[in-house]
Amino acid sequence: MCIRDSNNADVALELDMEFRTLGTTVTNGIPDILNREYKGGILLKNGEQAAVAGMITKSDEKSLNGLPLFSGIPGFNVLTGESSKQEEDDELLILITPHVLLDPERPESPEIWIGK
Repeated sequence: MCIRDSNNADVALELDMEFRTLGTTVTNGIPDILNREYKGGILLKNGEQAAVAGMITKSDEKSLNGLPLFSGIPGFNVLTGESSKQEEDDELLILITPHVLLDPERPESPEIWIGK
């Protein structure tokens, strides 16, 4: 993240974010890793809040366990099989509020008095 304070107290942000999360799908006992990236820029006032990224993930998983062939036959699957259903909803919202911190060794612009 790069922060620059211009003369008019605006803050320019250049964002480069990467998200790595474990997925709900499992292959050979190993969960899948989901990769998401966000690159962008935004111009805000000091202390102004903005939503820069959002992500909604929805997954449905259905499984049928039981004796081969018999669990797929209607009526027999109640006796020889077991079915399960799993639903998952995830939401992510990223808000940014920049605050300009002044360097105590470098004070703000000095006052200039002009007179006779």
